[in-house]
Amino acid sequence: MYECPNCAANLRFDIPSQKLKCEYCGTLMNPYDFQKERDGLETTVEEEDYEVTVFTCPQCGGELISNDTTAATFCSFCGGSTILDSRISRKKRPKQIIPFQKTKEDCKAAYAKLMRRAFFAPSELKDKEYIERFLGIYMPYWVYNFEKEERVSFTGKQKQRSGDYVITKYYKIESDVQSRYKGIAFDASASFSDDLSNAIAPYEWREARPFTPSFLSGFYADAGDVEAQVYQKDARTMVQQDMCNKMRKDAVFRRYELGKDFVRAMAPKVMKQERVMFPVWFLTYRKNDRVNYVVVNGQTGKAAGDIPVDKAKYLRASFLWAIPIFVLLNLLVSMKAATMLIFTAILALAACVISVMQTRRLRIRGLGTDDQGRMGDIKLENAAGIHIRLPDGLLWYGLYAIAVMLAFFKVADINVIFTVTLLLITIIVASIKYHIWPVKLKERRRHSVAWEDFKKALVKPGLGLLAAILVLVVNPVLDIYYYGAALVVMGLIGWNILDMIDRYNLLATRELPQFYKRGGEENVR
Repeated sequence: MYECPNCAANLRFDIPSQKLKCEYCGTLMNPYDFQKERDGLETTVEEEDYEVTVFTCPQCGGELISNDTTAATFCSFCGGSTILDSRISRKKRPKQIIPFQKTKEDCKAAYAKLMRRAFFAPSELKDKEYIERFLGIYMPYWVYNFEKEERVSFTGKQKQRSGDYVITKYYKIESDVQSRYKGIAFDASASFSDDLSNAIAPYEWREARPFTPSFLSGFYADAGDVEAQVYQKDARTMVQQDMCNKMRKDAVFRRYELGKDFVRAMAPKVMKQERVMFPVWFLTYRKNDRVNYVVVNGQTGKAAGDIPVDKAKYLRASFLWAIPIFVLLNLLVSMKAATMLIFTAILALAACVISVMQTRRLRIRGLGTDDQGRMGDIKLENAAGIHIRLPDGLLWYGLYAIAVMLAFFKVADINVIFTVTLLLITIIVASIKYHIWPVKLKERRRHSVAWEDFKKALVKPGLGLLAAILVLVVNPVLDIYYYGAALVVMGLIGWNILDMIDRYNLLATRELPQFYKRGGEENVR
């Protein structure tokens, strides 16, 4: 705790004044003046670490650090009601810090704006008492500076047509490049997911100030556990692509087609990488064994979060909308029985594709391959574990060839509708293959997903699609069979929509964090 020199009450960082303010007498102090007087930072040698109180959650192992002596009333990482364990520790001193510039009231206003679009969000997320649980946390980041000052050489080519020939001319291009990039930031906490940190980016690096611990007074900070090397290549690639894009837009280089050696020639050098702290307002919603986060940029006020869906609200709204839509379609649209069944089959196909996409995303989330900070230096190939095997590409081309042949020649007088059904089958199988086949990730690593993960997701819409195809192939005389099959297909699609909501809620929430390297109760001291 920082004591006021006038009355010995607690000093906290005041956002509007950007100074330390006494809770009792209102005295304002410059954070740097106070630190110089208290910690002797007027010396020429700057310490590389500083003393703080560390609060550890006994449920998830999450750590918050602060200069304040009062423990938080809940864990912002897992939503636990208390943080019981505390100790004095020394942590690595960041080089820079961006102080909080948005107050808690600003934060709640940004959250209210975000929630205006969340029509089906659970009522608890809009409760005033819940919104008061916003907690200001300084999140650790790595900031990289890059530089490119040298003469580069690469190949360019130009193509021109002369009669029946295309003439390609190759040129060796040399250019002096002078470029500097500062403040390329990536979060340095495994507990802070990359998608959330990217959603509230960017921070204005020009407003960063030299770090002093007094900025933490009245707030908390994450200890940080991700090494600088984890994001270094991503940061370098980002800078390299930006440099290449700017060069290609230049009038001189637009005349040439530039290849891979141009991209390699533009690789920048890492000049500096620093630990910094950026301000984030955190709000945690926990239900059973799942947790979701809403975060607000403490500098710009930009809000982001994964908002779950209340299934009861969704069903009520869907029912109310379905009535006028049904009446409108009944009055304006007339549809043959076979056409209606084809339409429902297309809807079933769409449901299959969406279900596969959701399941694939759940698989990736479970593996953690969408979060570099969580994976660290773990090899994604070993993390994937399960691989699938499907027939070679010959199957897909064969199905397309059969469909085209039937469309043109109507072999054995088979109805064109049968051709459409074959095309539907081809599309869905190809879509499934695309979404579950090994996909290239960053640094040419791969992950795979298992066919078993998709069986449940495809049962309901798949049965509906098969029922529609069966009726279309049999081609009964009576329309009642078409209408009955369409009704069955729509029922299965509706049933699958409930499953899709459940999968969406799994994507909008996360497992209780166990912090992978720190581990829950075993970390309590």
